[in-house]
Amino acid sequence: MRTGLVRKILDYYFTTEAFRCETERAFKEFFDLKDISLLAKIKMTDAKSNHFNEWFLYDFRLRNNKSSLENFCETDPENWDDEDIKAAKDLLINEYGAYEVLEIEPGTGLKIQNLQSKNIYDVKEHKATFQLVGGFVLFGRVGRVDDHWELIGCDSLMIATSFTSSAKKLLFGKMDRVTPKTAIEIIDRK
Repeated sequence: MRTGLVRKILDYYFTTEAFRCETERAFKEFFDLKDISLLAKIKMTDAKSNHFNEWFLYDFRLRNNKSSLENFCETDPENWDDEDIKAAKDLLINEYGAYEVLEIEPGTGLKIQNLQSKNIYDVKEHKATFQLVGGFVLFGRVGRVDDHWELIGCDSLMIATSFTSSAKKLLFGKMDRVTPKTAIEIIDRK
C-alpha cells in the first residue's frame, strides 16, 4: 500500500472546517458522549485513537450516508494522481470482523475466516504470523491491496485462546455488525 494515504485522508477531514460537525458527531458516537466537551475526560490511548481513526474512515457514515473513505474517493478533494486514488479505492474493498486463524505461514501470511460472514481470506502478513496460534481469534480488517488481501487499519485485537464451535457461535454469531468500536469496547472491559 502507498505510504501515508490513510493519514492524508484523515488529516483532510480533521482539518477541513466543512467537516467539523461531522467529526464532532463521530467522536460523540464512537465514545458514547452526550456532549463533545466530555471528550477531554476520555483517557485517550493509542489503541483508542487508532481504532477511532479506522472506524471513522471505514465505518462511520457521513450525513450523505457514505463512509469518509468512500466520500473522499468519489470527490477527490485533494486532486490526487491516478495511482493514489486507485490505491484509496482499493481500500473500499474490505471486511472488518472477528476472524479465526485457520493456518499460519510464519513471516508470510495467514488463512483466516470471518466468524460471522464465514468468508475465508489468505492474507499477506508478517508481524501477526509470529504472534498468533491456529484457532485464536482476532478482530481486524481485511482489505484489498493491489492483487492480494492484507490486514489493514490499526493493529488487530488478538484474543489468545481458542473457542469451541458452540462458543464461537454463541459469542460471535449473534453480534451486530462488528467494527473497531466493538474492539475498543472489548479492550475497555478488561
